[in-house]
Amino acid sequence: CFHSILNKQSSSASRFKFWSRVATRGESSGINAEYGRLVSLTHKNGENEMQPFPREIKSSLASSSLEDKYVNKVYDVIAPHFSHTRYKTWPLVEDFLKTLPFASIVADVGCGNGKYLFCNSDIQMVGSDHSMSFCKVCFERGAEVMVCDNLSLPYRDCSFDAVISIAVIHHFSTEERRVQALSELVRILRPGGLVLVTVWALEQAWKGKVYTDQDVFIPWYLQAQYNTSDGPKKDIETVEKDGQNFEVYKRYYHLFKEGELEAIASRVPNAKILRAYLDHDNFHIVLERC
Repeated sequence: CFHSILNKQSSSASRFKFWSRVATRGESSGINAEYGRLVSLTHKNGENEMQPFPREIKSSLASSSLEDKYVNKVYDVIAPHFSHTRYKTWPLVEDFLKTLPFASIVADVGCGNGKYLFCNSDIQMVGSDHSMSFCKVCFERGAEVMVCDNLSLPYRDCSFDAVISIAVIHHFSTEERRVQALSELVRILRPGGLVLVTVWALEQAWKGKVYTDQDVFIPWYLQAQYNTSDGPKKDIETVEKDGQNFEVYKRYYHLFKEGELEAIASRVPNAKILRAYLDHDNFHIVLERC
């Protein structure tokens, strides 16, 4: 039989066409006989120094325009440079993927440069990101990716065996939006499926830092060889280091307090918290769809 795990309304919203084909294990018809199913996409068309978050912006956190300016548009610009510096996988995330059953279909929502899409050749990974630039990086590496919004994923309910969300939820600017993002991750899971979520912690003990403000800007210093702009950009600061000019892009982060991730996860329908822990200044949580 044939079925799509994409929502029927997704075609106009995404820039990649996604289709899923399922067959009985062992049949061929262009399908991997070992897996018995094929999931495919067809192409259609500075570091971590924290800065104070302006109080005047806090009053307008409910607006998605903040995320558009300080998250989405920033990553579209810095994606090639970011990808060049973020190539190592976290052992805990890799271990999670490697313990999944053979032939599991897994969604990496907010996949960035796709470094987790190739961790386990025994599972089928499908990546997605809000940034077209990141999806282009993944696509060029041979990954199956699509552009979409974590707040309204274009997948059908109960489509995936597992989901990962690595360093994504902390980019949403209100608690309601963070709950909605988590709810979407659980919605696309089959009953009994697992989702792994990681977010940055307010208590940065591993780095020897503690911050009192949960909403901060993290600057990214764009190196000259990755700067494709023709001239200075509005509202973008330029700094000089070692005789070179760098454009500084501010990224919005909400830093989580201890217990906060579990609190918002408890508001997600059909989700059961299996475990929650802190590792290297990041809170991790594993949820099961009930």
